[in-house]
Amino acid sequence: MVKLPLVGFVSGQWSRIAFYMVLLIFIAYRAYFVAFISVDTSGYSFAEMLFETLSNDVYVIAFIVSLEILIASLRIRLFSIIIKSLIVLLVFGVITDVLVFKYMANRINIDDIIQYGGEVAVIGEMVNVVSSTYFGLLGLLLIGLLVLATPGFILSSDFTVNVASQHKTTGNRLLLIVLAGLGTFLSFVYGGASAGNNNIHQLRSGNIFYALSSYSYKNKYSLDFKEQYVAVKQTIEDSRRCVRGMAEQRNVILVIVESLSAYHSHYFSGLNNFTPNIDTIARKNIAFKNFHANGFTTVGGYMALLNGLIPVPKTSNEHTAARGGWVALSGFENNPFSLSLPEVFNENGYQTLFMSNADLAFAGSLDWLQNIGFQTVEDASSPEFDGYPRFLFNAPSDAALFTLAKKRMAVLNNKYLLVLSMISTHRPYIDVVSGQPGNEKSSFMQLDKVLGEFYRYLQDSGYFDNGILLITGDHRAMTPTAAGELELFGDSAGNRVPLILVDRNLPAPVEVLDHYQHVDVFSSLKTFAGSESCELDLFGSFYNGQSKASRFQPPQCLFFARGDDRNMVSVRCGEQKAAVLLDGDDTRIVKGELNQASTVVQLINALRIKQ
Repeated sequence: MVKLPLVGFVSGQWSRIAFYMVLLIFIAYRAYFVAFISVDTSGYSFAEMLFETLSNDVYVIAFIVSLEILIASLRIRLFSIIIKSLIVLLVFGVITDVLVFKYMANRINIDDIIQYGGEVAVIGEMVNVVSSTYFGLLGLLLIGLLVLATPGFILSSDFTVNVASQHKTTGNRLLLIVLAGLGTFLSFVYGGASAGNNNIHQLRSGNIFYALSSYSYKNKYSLDFKEQYVAVKQTIEDSRRCVRGMAEQRNVILVIVESLSAYHSHYFSGLNNFTPNIDTIARKNIAFKNFHANGFTTVGGYMALLNGLIPVPKTSNEHTAARGGWVALSGFENNPFSLSLPEVFNENGYQTLFMSNADLAFAGSLDWLQNIGFQTVEDASSPEFDGYPRFLFNAPSDAALFTLAKKRMAVLNNKYLLVLSMISTHRPYIDVVSGQPGNEKSSFMQLDKVLGEFYRYLQDSGYFDNGILLITGDHRAMTPTAAGELELFGDSAGNRVPLILVDRNLPAPVEVLDHYQHVDVFSSLKTFAGSESCELDLFGSFYNGQSKASRFQPPQCLFFARGDDRNMVSVRCGEQKAAVLLDGDDTRIVKGELNQASTVVQLINALRIKQ
């Protein structure tokens, strides 16, 4: 008879200790993870989260046990080392997945590893700040224990199987190999689909197989399908609405705040009171109380706000190497249906500037911003920031950025587009006063203070006599959606950000309750600056070239390229909601229904084929 205790195959003291340590690390941290997400998830108890997570993780345990059985069956030294290394990588991936979710509100993703894995300095800073929290320190300590356990586990003597009758050894081995193969197959097939309903609850409790196995968005379009692109593009272009532009001569300042979310604001959500100055600005001007980010990262915000693109992912891994990392924005320079925002302003005699206290070489942002037409781009490397204290990502404070912005504005001629992008509220939070690890509330209150001061400077300097100001977030913060958000915003909680428009030529104060999105800012500002604007009919505008009384044109549809499931784009058209699966030629709606289904899918395909 074959005896198969959970770790009964382990022979040798060090191997046994190492294997127990690996399993304990895996089980302990996943248990901690369950405790964490059960607190931050609305409507689910600890018991429910524990059951859901263990139900998903049983496939990971089954996979590990299957590999152990396979080692015991084959008894090949090199094969044993390879398989044990795979087990260690699997456990390392589980721990890293937990840390990524905790600090970035996303699951571990191979594309992210490729894109950001070469950014050694950034990773070092993240580790330094993560280690200052109890949760992060525990994760790093577990990784350290795993590293210590690995040599003994991998190099220990091979596992053996106790067999009652020696003449049945071959049959037992074959049986074990079959069991191992079956266990492995079931682990991948059912483990990868364990969170297949794509709701917030399951996406958080899904196992490492789920996080790493869902990549239909990488499926490329066939040549035959691509040949239809010209006809599809023409169909979409014919559906655009063209309006007489406003050809304004006024200045424009667009402030993009890192991770600024509706839930930070008492005015926009009632959940927190981290932004009293921003709330005051909103109450006195035009506040969009149902505003949506189109993506979940800063580069996604840039793509939508500045180039009018829904930030859907590429179909392949064809990136351009830069600084040891990978360029995220490469391939998104051209909008097939429009000039970029700076190009429109350039054509109408504006000076165009983009300024940030971030390192714009990261993710290829610097090259991309120059390629889409900004005449001047300044970032953390600017000599103007020499002597300023540096914080996360080697960035000076947001106050330093506003100081430089005021200096640039003082010498600019009339008619300029100035985009200001801040980084200080990026996770993990740093207190820019002390330079020590901070928290979410203090970081946003520090940002709110300097943004309030900048607004008052604009008032006192007379800027609003000949200029407008827009304030928004680049994406919702990288934190798990909490109970109040889910109750207030429902399934759009993951992409709710504020938008404030200060324009003395429009009636104010006004609360705009219609739903708008980042790409609608792009459409609006094009109409604001140009003499004519032709926009996709699905998108909206609050400068649609008509009379002041009817300038607000809500979009027909809202788009959200999701970070929790990169294969999915959530779409809302009126009261209808749907999920579009990105799957090459077979890109389609897999959940819900839309009257504009064909147009929506055609648009997504056209944007992705153009990449």
